[in-house]
Amino acid sequence: MFVLISHLLLTLLYALSTGMYIAYFYNNDALWRKRVKIVFHASVLLHIVYFFGFVLKYARIPIANSPEALGTFVLLSAIIYIAFEKRVREESLGAFLLPLFTIIMFISALIPHQPDNISPTLFKVSFEVHVLFMLVGYSGFTLSFVSSTLYLLLNHQLSQRKAGLFFRRLPSLQFFERISRFSIDGALLFIFLGFVTGSYFG
Repeated sequence: MFVLISHLLLTLLYALSTGMYIAYFYNNDALWRKRVKIVFHASVLLHIVYFFGFVLKYARIPIANSPEALGTFVLLSAIIYIAFEKRVREESLGAFLLPLFTIIMFISALIPHQPDNISPTLFKVSFEVHVLFMLVGYSGFTLSFVSSTLYLLLNHQLSQRKAGLFFRRLPSLQFFERISRFSIDGALLFIFLGFVTGSYFG
């Protein structure tokens, strides 16, 4: 029940953040920019609190089954995206990433599971490190996927010679190309580390 309620609450918070990011994407208002950062950062902070609350309650990281791994994937992806926003000072990707976070959190809440009924093997630190590396890698691939999709949408709009919403609100094609390449490189590094730890400790 603790996990279900927490995942549903986090789903609502990410859904609220999604709506605010979309509103900011459309109106590009400085006040909305400030509000969306506050709400999204608060959502991630509460997710972190839940993460450590789970660790204290069950003496393990929440990655032992699909609902737990999905929730942890969203948390890692959200933290990476916050770091990305702070580094490049560009918030337009949030309107496209946050819906994915919301959907994944909702799916994780729908999948029934029993956190007490876990194989002892899944309590090993080596297993947790392996899975965390893989999840960070998947987060990088997700950011690359969104960046590449926006690159294609913006490129299509430019080829049509239309100064539409994407043209007005999105950064340059070179920006998305650079972000996509960097995300893939980082993702491959963590996937490699995940395979190494899985092979060595498995």
